Amino acid sequence: MRALTTSPTRRGCETCFSAYSISPNLVPAAIPNFIKKKEPGVTGHAAVLYVTVKSAEVNARSYKMAYEKSGFTVPYFKGIDPSEFNYAPYVQQMKDKGIRMVQYFGPYQYTVRLQQAMRQQNYNPDIFLQDPTIYTDTYVEQAGDDGNGSIVYTTNDLFSNMANEEMKLYRAWLDQIAPGAKPDYFGLYAWSATRLFVEKAVALGGKLNRKAMVRELSTVKKWTSNGLHTGMAVGAKRTPPCVAFIQLNNRKWHKISSGNYLCGPLIDTGVGS
Repeated sequence: MRALTTSPTRRGCETCFSAYSISPNLVPAAIPNFIKKKEPGVTGHAAVLYVTVKSAEVNARSYKMAYEKSGFTVPYFKGIDPSEFNYAPYVQQMKDKGIRMVQYFGPYQYTVRLQQAMRQQNYNPDIFLQDPTIYTDTYVEQAGDDGNGSIVYTTNDLFSNMANEEMKLYRAWLDQIAPGAKPDYFGLYAWSATRLFVEKAVALGGKLNRKAMVRELSTVKKWTSNGLHTGMAVGAKRTPPCVAFIQLNNRKWHKISSGNYLCGPLIDTGVGS
């Protein structure tokens, strides 16, 4: 039982499950739909960049296809080597192509490099989008003002929402076992995975063994870890169809989408299936 699954290889493991499973070929339509509604002018001028590691590339290619199936044009699609420190050429190429929306797949440290280069070249796209890897105080501290305006699509509640009892409990235990540690979505889904495993183990009691646990986990649907995140198809290992959007302004994250989550169909891109 893992916190996250992002690669086709891990998803193909018959005895492996995750609190947050992603089918790389399935992308929530709620993501392109939200962008089209928020900034309709960007649909013909989108870019997808990624760090050149396998899981990031597969997901980047899938999202590119999902955007194109949703009516976007993606004239700039580029992988950047992890050892690259000079991001200026990539920024200049996006400026030359009139890119108005940038989505990046990679660790927050590389996001900071990219956004620093964007500032240095006075490049301000209408949308800068990333997954929850940058939803962490560490990114906020390192990015500084360069991170202002960044948008994240996320499947969990805000870390700051202490009205959510499960979030409050997660934060309390995090502070207790690792004082000063900053919450992030890797830790949150590790908490969720542990809760699910323990609940199933207790329910199985004396019948607990590997085969029984695999059987139980394979039936789990709409797992939310007591409202910590949107419903997850743990057994089916499918990308959740619901997401929320948050934005960083003045070094604080704020929710910018309505309701708890925005839901819709899943776009099958055929990439990574």
